[in-house]
Amino acid sequence: MALPDRPPPRETLEGLTPPAADFPYFAFADRVRFEPHARASVRSDSGGFVDANAWWLADAAMLAYGDAGCIAERFAESPLPGLGWTVLAPREDDDADSRALVLDGPEALVVVFRGTRVPVPDLDPKEPLGLVDWILGNEDLKIDGRFLPAARDAGGRVHAGFLGAFEAISDRLDEFVAARRPDQRLWLAGHSLGGALAVLAASHLRERAVEGIYTYGAPRVGDAEFVATVPTCIHRRFVHRDDLIPAIPPAWPLGYRDAGERIPVPGASPRRLRREWSESFQALAAAVRLSIQQGRPAVGEAPLLVRGLADHAPIHYATLLWNAVAAGRAESSDHAAGG
Repeated sequence: MALPDRPPPRETLEGLTPPAADFPYFAFADRVRFEPHARASVRSDSGGFVDANAWWLADAAMLAYGDAGCIAERFAESPLPGLGWTVLAPREDDDADSRALVLDGPEALVVVFRGTRVPVPDLDPKEPLGLVDWILGNEDLKIDGRFLPAARDAGGRVHAGFLGAFEAISDRLDEFVAARRPDQRLWLAGHSLGGALAVLAASHLRERAVEGIYTYGAPRVGDAEFVATVPTCIHRRFVHRDDLIPAIPPAWPLGYRDAGERIPVPGASPRRLRREWSESFQALAAAVRLSIQQGRPAVGEAPLLVRGLADHAPIHYATLLWNAVAAGRAESSDHAAGG
């Protein structure tokens, strides 16, 4: 039976903000299983996209944005418990735990780092400075904003905010890795800021074997000297369409360099700006009507008009990579049937 596609998300603030509580996390993971040993290529000899881990880790990277209750519930609803996986959900009272989701499987230990958490604000029209307070109070945005490079003891210069965030969780990471079984392969992943932390973790763990690093919409982390400290393993850097985050911080004049193999997310059709602007204004009009009815701004229903930010949403990565894997499986089956 063919695997079904996932439908495209609504490009509103609510529709694009993780963790997307109604998303089918790890659906069909019993048919498309995580592969502990890294593939040399994302494509088969016939050209089909067959890298199951690309989709699997994209789902995990989006789920990492959830709180402990959301993660536990979505994990329990998925096929993973029946496949021998367990989850260590983050604890919100512990900054080290709140940054990472750990999935413990029969042959793999997967550490997924959470990206920048920017929930849809609940604005009160009677408090016009609420949005300013909301921005200034977001600790993740403060981390992202400290973009000037800082020297690192292990070599190279890296984004100061990312380095500080990683140093706060490195001891906890060491505990996770030390507890893994000898037969488990170690995988690191994350979306956005989470991808940056995954790369820092790989460099930190370079003397302990890392099987694979998968990042989604991740920014640059450090200079060429730092990139040279990242271990030689399968390191895939997925980029969706016009996502602007992988292009920052800039190479010049700050010296940042890309790390890993850049892989465009397959299946991302070119944007049709005239149609999208028309649809966006319709969504904006609907949001305004809902705001009037509610007596307060319906922020979540507002369209996200900046395409470079809309393309950064983790739901796009998880949706399109699943669809690519499903299509690749179908192509491989057809090719095998045709001899």
